[in-house]
Amino acid sequence: MLMGSLLVTFAVAMAAFDLEAVLTPLSLILVVAGAFMFTSLGMLLGVVVKDPESAAAVSNVIGFPMMFLSGSFWDLSASPLYLQVISKAMPLTYLNDGLRDTMVFGNEASALVNLLIVAVLGLVFFVLASRWMSWKQA
Repeated sequence: MLMGSLLVTFAVAMAAFDLEAVLTPLSLILVVAGAFMFTSLGMLLGVVVKDPESAAAVSNVIGFPMMFLSGSFWDLSASPLYLQVISKAMPLTYLNDGLRDTMVFGNEASALVNLLIVAVLGLVFFVLASRWMSWKQA
């Protein structure tokens, strides 16, 4: 479903907005690694936060700043230095940078560095969630 959604979004962007980007094999790997990273982060939040209302609040506290301060909507290079530092602490920044590097700029080396960061963060989130999860049947 993830790849189908990606392809539909990409096709609409090309048709409606004259998108000038190229789907590369590395970009597809980055999308899968990003899905793993955020699924693992969700697992980690599920382990730490027990009730659904608190989980929604915590995910909003994490998600909204990440949405606006990770370079998804605009370039942060002209923003104040403290926002750039905050941006570097957000996992979505590395996914965005990696996708931009490979799909727009054709900079595979930089995209690989970002892929490595996304993969390591995904593994860290996954291992922490696995360790902290109660494996006893409820």
